[in-house]
Amino acid sequence: VSDVDPWEPLRKVDCLALNEKAAKEGDEVETEVLIECGRAVANLKTMKMSYNFFKYRDRQLCKSNWFLLVKGGNSKNVPVPLLEPVLPLQDCIAIEQLYQKAVSSTSTLSSNKNKLQEILKEEVLLSSSKDLSSNSNSDNTKKYKVKVYGSDTTKLSMRKQEIGFFSNIGMSKGELLQRGYSSYTVEGEEEELALGPVNHLVFVIHGIGETMWSSNTNNIPSLKDEMTKLRKNIQSEQFVLWRKACEEKERLNHQKNTGSSQNNPIDIDLPQPPNRVEFIPIEWYDKIHSSQNTLMKNLNATTLKTIPVFRQIANDVVFDVLMYLSPQYCREVLEEVIQQINSHYEKFVQIHGDNGGNWDGGKVSIIGHSLGSVITWDLLTTLKQSLDITNNNNNEKASQQQQQEQQQRKRKPSYLPPLGDTPLSQVIHFQPHFTIFLGSPLGLFLSLRGPEDLTLGNTPFTLPTKYAYNIFHPSDPVAYRIEPLLVRNNEKENEQNEEEEEKILYYPKDPQVLTTQIRGMRFHYKADAIRKGVTNEITKNLIGLDNFIKKNLPAENNNNNNNYNKKSSSSSSLKIMENDGSDIVFALGGGSPRVDYALQMDITEQEYISALSAHTSYFTNDDFIHFLIERTAFD
Repeated sequence: VSDVDPWEPLRKVDCLALNEKAAKEGDEVETEVLIECGRAVANLKTMKMSYNFFKYRDRQLCKSNWFLLVKGGNSKNVPVPLLEPVLPLQDCIAIEQLYQKAVSSTSTLSSNKNKLQEILKEEVLLSSSKDLSSNSNSDNTKKYKVKVYGSDTTKLSMRKQEIGFFSNIGMSKGELLQRGYSSYTVEGEEEELALGPVNHLVFVIHGIGETMWSSNTNNIPSLKDEMTKLRKNIQSEQFVLWRKACEEKERLNHQKNTGSSQNNPIDIDLPQPPNRVEFIPIEWYDKIHSSQNTLMKNLNATTLKTIPVFRQIANDVVFDVLMYLSPQYCREVLEEVIQQINSHYEKFVQIHGDNGGNWDGGKVSIIGHSLGSVITWDLLTTLKQSLDITNNNNNEKASQQQQQEQQQRKRKPSYLPPLGDTPLSQVIHFQPHFTIFLGSPLGLFLSLRGPEDLTLGNTPFTLPTKYAYNIFHPSDPVAYRIEPLLVRNNEKENEQNEEEEEKILYYPKDPQVLTTQIRGMRFHYKADAIRKGVTNEITKNLIGLDNFIKKNLPAENNNNNNNYNKKSSSSSSLKIMENDGSDIVFALGGGSPRVDYALQMDITEQEYISALSAHTSYFTNDDFIHFLIERTAFD
């Protein structure tokens, strides 16, 4: 027990599993027990708790019968365990023996009955001088004892008190001891245990600055903390939605049975609980920010000591982007991410397969945040290249069109990561169900690499994923669109055709507004959509009227207005796609017709103010949480 690693109780279901395992006898008893729904494992021999998918330090496990009630920050009593090294084992045994004597004295069948007054005079002198109620870790010279207090057999208590004048005269009763931890709740335990088994695994790849966010010097949560909170928020929302669905079914049952015969009651089956979703963070920042890295040593040695906050931002945040642009560190980051994903995936399937989970047929998806979205893109494009090579080798009789496209892409495509001529040693072992680019600068990176290869050939560019979404906050300064890079620009062809009356913009003017069935669209967005619809309809009618007048002008007027017609044809005849993108389908993710999705802003939200926190608040955004629920558990 320390301030660095404070003691906190395990979930009740985990305590029960550990106690049952520890109670078994024999040398063949397994010493490792899965806890936290498979996210951690407890070793009963070493009394250590380690995490399966997170880079957390191992934690010491401890068991205790006796707790000291200490005043907490919210004025409530917080149980602190009495165990080594806070209290030696012999002291714990002596306290337990005194308790058993006091209990037996209240029993009519015990040989110690009617001996309560004698037991009230007994004391257990503690050999430890640690003051548990103090925030200080230093020992002092005070001595403590434990006594049983009470006036009758129905009101007994055990207290720890300092040995001194005031306690001897009865003015100080000390601190209350409690046997057992009593009733308690662990956040998220009830909701998680009520849901079904895991059937969707989501890997989340962090972006720039994780070195800074993972330190304790700022208030921005690390990726591990965000994933823990995101999992709890989604499970809590799943639980609430499921309970509401059950209540609605019960109400329908009651209504139908009220008007039906008692002999033939109508029973509507209650909905099954939704399956859980697990989020595993993929952390790659240690690969380039390790203190043993020669580059980091040189960087730290050459960094000036002035304005340390700004220089830390440059070294921990901007540095990530610069390093990923270099082939050497781009390769190291990708190989680290692939290795972690494949390792965690295999362990996850093994854990949930061994515990009766329905992982056979479970889905796996990837979310890339910030620079992590660029890494995700590079993972999928290298996987696509590997799959294409395999398919080409298996299909020797490729069509003429496929052969032409293969020749066009014989050189290294620009959409691949800058790795040089040597490919990666491995790829991820699955094709994601969905892929989300979150707050992504991918549009910028693809523009720098050259997006022309995305529109080569007659077949649209696709990624090896069923659904692809580029989700961003409208005020996120790091986010870019992707859709304009995925379509062929035919504007030059239209300019060369003098008879062409209108030029077509082959991608939607605006991104799709992210809406869910649970929350729907905000009122001010609905009003804005109606306004735009009316404006577009009026514009179309005016353009149609203008074209009608031009076609029906007298011949002499056509000659006089020839120059006017040529000038106006390039402006008034521009056709822009509808905002909902209903007349275009992007093939990038196969099952998702649109790629760019903008989160809804609140009506009181100001663009420049929200830009300060937009890039770091995706995992707590309610619309994004409900979007994940609909795309995972209720997919």
